[in-house]
Amino acid sequence: MTTKLTIDIEHSLSQRLSQLANDKQCSEAQIAAQAIEDYVNLNEWQVNEINQALTEADNGQFATTNEVSEIINKYAD
Repeated sequence: MTTKLTIDIEHSLSQRLSQLANDKQCSEAQIAAQAIEDYVNLNEWQVNEINQALTEADNGQFATTNEVSEIINKYAD
């Protein structure tokens, strides 16, 4: 099942979208839907990771001094 969504975009972006759709031989709607899905997936992941880290911090779960030193040393060379 799909839902129709109407958005306003700059004319120059619309032209680029049209050209890309033409080059890929698909519809502008397919490209826009994929772009929105990719954006939502990435941002959901980021928000979930941030919320998980905040929960860990609230519970006092921090890296030890040795763990931090190991990571610093790993990338210092």
